[in-house]
Amino acid sequence: MKIAGNTIASILVYVILFLPGSGIAWAQDNGETDKPLILEVGNFAAPRGSEQWIEREIQAFDDAHPDITVKSMAIVNPQRRREPIETIKRLPAHVLGIDVEAGYEAQYLAGQKVLVPIENFLPDDSFTLEDFPPSLIEAVKFRGQHWAVPWYASTELLLCNWPLFEDANLDHPPSTWEEFFEFAETLTKDTDDDGTIDQFGFKTTGYDDTSAFLVFTMILQQDGAIMKEGRYAPSIEATQRAIDTMRRLIVQPEFGQYDRASVIASLQNERYTSAMYFVHSKDVRFFSDNHNLRLAPLPTFSKRTAALFGGRFFAVRKSDAAHEAAAWKFVKWMTRKDVGTPAEWMGYPARSDFILREDFKEAASKGVQGLELLFTEPMNTVEIGDPAFHRFLGTYYLWQGILGIIRSPNGMASDSMSDAIAKANGAISPISTGANPFQRFR
Repeated sequence: MKIAGNTIASILVYVILFLPGSGIAWAQDNGETDKPLILEVGNFAAPRGSEQWIEREIQAFDDAHPDITVKSMAIVNPQRRREPIETIKRLPAHVLGIDVEAGYEAQYLAGQKVLVPIENFLPDDSFTLEDFPPSLIEAVKFRGQHWAVPWYASTELLLCNWPLFEDANLDHPPSTWEEFFEFAETLTKDTDDDGTIDQFGFKTTGYDDTSAFLVFTMILQQDGAIMKEGRYAPSIEATQRAIDTMRRLIVQPEFGQYDRASVIASLQNERYTSAMYFVHSKDVRFFSDNHNLRLAPLPTFSKRTAALFGGRFFAVRKSDAAHEAAAWKFVKWMTRKDVGTPAEWMGYPARSDFILREDFKEAASKGVQGLELLFTEPMNTVEIGDPAFHRFLGTYYLWQGILGIIRSPNGMASDSMSDAIAKANGAISPISTGANPFQRFR
């Protein structure tokens, strides 16, 4: 069959214009080497409050690398709770975000050959994995390699109204749950002797996901499991102990209070004074200048650990050698030792050595005590469970079942727990099922 010359030309133009990376290749092939490399980054699911810092660092990267121009997209949205990564229609071409809270993204993307392992860029005199908390690095390990670099990590902390501790001659935050309730009893008082309690040992605030986080953390503190081999299978004894403890926090708070308001609203508007609160590390920014408050690790049953409430990573997507090299420069820039000071204190940059910086030390000396826990406490966090699709939905169903048990006057009911587990497992599917929505991205 004879093909007209103009048809061949049209095909070539289409290939040049629409194949991934072909625009840059065209410029280089035609001698236009002075044009900067276009680097597309995004899909970070960044927590609100951090986007200004990201945009500032991107601009600084552009200024320091005139041969590269960053094109950013989807810095904050879509959030994975609303749109799992396997349903996102378009990923950035060169640097993309990994959310380890979802529990499967790094492993899945790596298995689908979407990512470049960090080891491909090592050794590198300006980068080492040892600069980051070990548990965060382990969260993106798959088949013996690491697939992303952490930049943000958050967990739940205990917030203490320290002057009340000092008034009660308590010189340290509670380290165990038993001690927590002992301290709560000591800190609960009728301060004006009018017959009404006006100071409580604790206030449990927040919506259901905060309580869910506490339950999962309590299970993990006992070396219990939430998932096994990609299925929900919570350890029964550890779950029962967590349920009993949560009942003391939100159903029958003998020396405390419970309401659904956020801890921020509670601190601003509460009628009574409370000595202890549970606070998400991303909310520390709202009271970081209050020196009367002190952050502490969550109380524990045995080992000091907390479920990772949020973890964000930068990953290099497979493309071509030039773009992969540029993408690695970008990842290193965003996670470097002298990266810009955070816009607000909320758990980034996730480097183990950040607390040694002078700008951090100065800020820590002026505001809330224990600010270093935003950067050291994620070192002790662990994953909620094994890789599986639709983890957010499955975890939601599991927690709703557990919440019903907590609020039930009968406590733990085996049939109710079985129903919750069955519903949770019905919402997920193992990665090994072979579903491959990323085939189009290869």
